[in-house]
Amino acid sequence: MIATKQWVYLYLALGVSLLDAQGVTYVASNPSGPAFEFIARGDQNGDSASTYGYLSHIDGIDDTSLFTNGAGQSPNETNARFTIVTTLTFTHRFVNANVIVGVQDETMSVYFAEFPTARDFTKPDTFAQGDVVATFHNRVQTVLNVQTPISQQSPGMGIIHATTQATQQGSTVFMLGGKSYALGRIGSGFRMEATGEGTLTSASPLAAHFVFGGFAEEANRRLFFRF
Repeated sequence: MIATKQWVYLYLALGVSLLDAQGVTYVASNPSGPAFEFIARGDQNGDSASTYGYLSHIDGIDDTSLFTNGAGQSPNETNARFTIVTTLTFTHRFVNANVIVGVQDETMSVYFAEFPTARDFTKPDTFAQGDVVATFHNRVQTVLNVQTPISQQSPGMGIIHATTQATQQGSTVFMLGGKSYALGRIGSGFRMEATGEGTLTSASPLAAHFVFGGFAEEANRRLFFRF
């Protein structure tokens, strides 16, 4: 087992060296600030949920290059080049008065399309188009502060905050503006935070949707110095 791990580490190191030699620029690796930022929505049914959205900032790439918006158009989901799609399963749930804490196991993929067709938050499948350029396995904790309980007259409403421990599992080189990039590195750890609003539309069976925004940073970035 130890020998196998050594071969894996050697393979990864050689892969990184080869990519560096080929002029690949690594992005989303800011040691002193956000690696990337995102805008997303999600849907929950029972103990399963999915989220979908787009990256609004990636360290190392000019923000204007993240969108294909023309004159008079705002950068948003319809013209985003980088999108995210996740699937998650609740593993634990704890209730403390009007605060509900959930723990989820999540997989996340980042897609890139240099010339995307229109993404649409009412059509979640439109965010899973293009090439997968990064994949992650995550542990997520969500804290939902219920502001309005669900009733026959109205849905339930709450403020949600999520903290994620993400481990990168895949990275594929992509071309943008004639340059080669890689988003993150295999084995990298990220800490992600997101805040938004949740709406409970059904208590039984459980159904909810939510909107949120957030950012990711390298997990231990404060412990390292880079020159």
